[in-house]
Amino acid sequence: MYRLFLALRYIWSRPISWVSMVGIWLSVMALIATIAIMSGFLRETRAMIRGTTSDLILTPRAGLAGRAFLRPAPPFAAIKEAALEVAGVRGLSPHLVRPALIRVPDFSSEVMGNRKYAEMNFVQVVGLDPLQEQDATDFNSYVRKAPQNGDPPADPACPFSVDSRLVPREYRNADLPVVLVGDELFGFYELEKGQVISLVTLPEASGGEIKPLSQRFIVGGSLRTGHYQHDRTTVYVELQAAREFAEAEGDASEICLAAEPGADLEELRDRLARRFGEEGLNVGVETWMDRNAKFLGAVENERSILGVLLFFFVLVACFNVFATLTIMVSDKTKDIGVLNAMGATARGLLEIFVGCGVIMTLLSATLGCVSGVLVALNINHVNDGLEWLFGVRIFRADIYTFSEIPVEISAWFVAIVFLATLVLAIVFALVPALRAARMDPVRALRYE
Repeated sequence: MYRLFLALRYIWSRPISWVSMVGIWLSVMALIATIAIMSGFLRETRAMIRGTTSDLILTPRAGLAGRAFLRPAPPFAAIKEAALEVAGVRGLSPHLVRPALIRVPDFSSEVMGNRKYAEMNFVQVVGLDPLQEQDATDFNSYVRKAPQNGDPPADPACPFSVDSRLVPREYRNADLPVVLVGDELFGFYELEKGQVISLVTLPEASGGEIKPLSQRFIVGGSLRTGHYQHDRTTVYVELQAAREFAEAEGDASEICLAAEPGADLEELRDRLARRFGEEGLNVGVETWMDRNAKFLGAVENERSILGVLLFFFVLVACFNVFATLTIMVSDKTKDIGVLNAMGATARGLLEIFVGCGVIMTLLSATLGCVSGVLVALNINHVNDGLEWLFGVRIFRADIYTFSEIPVEISAWFVAIVFLATLVLAIVFALVPALRAARMDPVRALRYE
């Protein structure tokens, strides 16, 4: 019992002990709060990307038949028939994707000549069938979602339609196809419903003279997925209109496939690849995570780097325990001699000073874990408070695709941080504690 009493007394009598505890508290709090926020960003990024991509993506590929002939890519009908024979497949939808230039009257020339904004001229044209999208992607839910910069389609059930009264008079009888523009792109070009724009692409055939293909489209509205890059670079047209615009030889450049709820996507990917191989269909198969592996990996890597860097702060804070106990052992040398004279064992002295380190770490790490979780849970209020006090906003909703700072707290991570901090502090406390335990009692009593 005297060991605990002396450990608490030594800690209380030395203000420097409290400085070490504050260091551990703040470093643990920063580590937990930061990783919780980064995990929230990763979760929201996954959900954002997941919403614009189907469970699996199939890519029909052309291949060589023998040495002299190029076999065309397999048709959508054959791919669909083979895929639906695999258990776990819910539905498929063909997409025709083509890169293009967008030309907006009285606007694009200024953008094209400006290095900062020139890339806004380049878009991905996605041709799709809204009816088939119902079983494969979230396209129809995005059509019904209110955009931020533009106007939604007039009829969500028939998104590629527009009120003829909004179309310029000279184009009302031209029977032009309708295009839905990504919300960020819609806002950048300040488009309006009924406005006529042009898209320019290149034909599939290679060799000889290449002539660009151009087509006018009527803007039917904007579509917001929440994925900034996607909404900045994507326009949507009906599948048949895309085929005519691009003079495409194949009926799909990629196929979105939806899996049954709860299906293992990696296992389904492998089974589909085997099935296509058995049917002699040259089709690439990848999951949505395979397609976005680099982007998701970058976000996850940032979280890992921040975790490692902040853990070094915890390590430095625990090293302060070593410095504090080293000074404490030097100051308490005569006390150590008295305790030895009164019959205290080397183990008892070791436990006193190790106990000091354990008590300091237990209190500060507990405070750090609790406050880290509280800060993470209330980070949006902290953000508002900082803006109110100092005019500094650490999170801007107009930059990110979510309206508030996302947070995901892992109980396992909090427990690991707590135990790792405790173990480190004990290891650092052992060195000065061993010095106290091995001290010669005669020299200790004579210490001035």
